[in-house]
Amino acid sequence: MRHVAQQIGPSVTFLNRNWKFLRFWFKIYTLAVWCGLIIDFFTNSLTFTSGLLVFYLAFLSLYNVSKEVDRWLTNLHNWRLGEIWVAVWLVTNLVIGYIYMMHPDEFKGGAEALNQISSVTIGVLANFIGSEVSKRIYKIKRLKKANRIIRII
Repeated sequence: MRHVAQQIGPSVTFLNRNWKFLRFWFKIYTLAVWCGLIIDFFTNSLTFTSGLLVFYLAFLSLYNVSKEVDRWLTNLHNWRLGEIWVAVWLVTNLVIGYIYMMHPDEFKGGAEALNQISSVTIGVLANFIGSEVSKRIYKIKRLKKANRIIRII
């Protein structure tokens, strides 16, 4: 029975092939949203709607789930750009916030753009923290499993 379960389980190749497309487009979408929000702030245009940002955060969650599925089911530990993007969103939020505080009259739509950037930053942080918690739980479970195997031997 155990042998059958291993055959049906996902393989590294299966997950990489099926999630690669999602990951590629997520990187493009992240860059587009980030650039769009910065452009919105500096041009006072506010072309980004909250619907696009909600979609981005949902897309981020799907991306995050795909990464955790890789970790839990295939023992895959690929480093990805997520950590860098968390820092980029945090720095962007801080810099845009200070620019708006120093020159509120020059950026009439700045408060709304800053709210949107802050909302995305909070969503990015929530996904990052969720991923880190999952990673720690995974490591604890693997350590316990390894200790059980050592005791058996």
